[in-house]
Amino acid sequence: MTANLDTTPAPKASTKTNMPSPMGTALTFAKHITRVTAEFIEKTGISYERDTTQEYFVKLLTHMKAQQWFCEALLRAGLIYLVKDEFDRVFLRVYAGKYDAYKSSFLAGGIYNVFLFWLTNGCPETPEALAEKLTGLLEK
Repeated sequence: MTANLDTTPAPKASTKTNMPSPMGTALTFAKHITRVTAEFIEKTGISYERDTTQEYFVKLLTHMKAQQWFCEALLRAGLIYLVKDEFDRVFLRVYAGKYDAYKSSFLAGGIYNVFLFWLTNGCPETPEALAEKLTGLLEK
């Protein structure tokens, strides 16, 4: 008696999934952040040259407060560095020609770290109150 064995090879498990790669996800979020930033700048007319320091920070922090849910999601996903990258991109351009590269980097990083502290603590201060604190720090 011979065994009736099926010699058809078993189907291979798929190595592809419908899940985007981590790099693809980060790139998608980075593009979204850049687009939202451009829309914010256009809509508010925020300008380091035209606005007072206080006005500038109120506009910026009001925008960041409106994006709190998104930034918290990025923080939980380990992608908050994308916001830091955007802070660097924008602030290094804003400070170009006004300060040397070291001071510009210091300011961009400091403003981002104040934002991150505010975010991780649930944004307890209003944008106006935090803008006043930041303005006080920069004017000393």
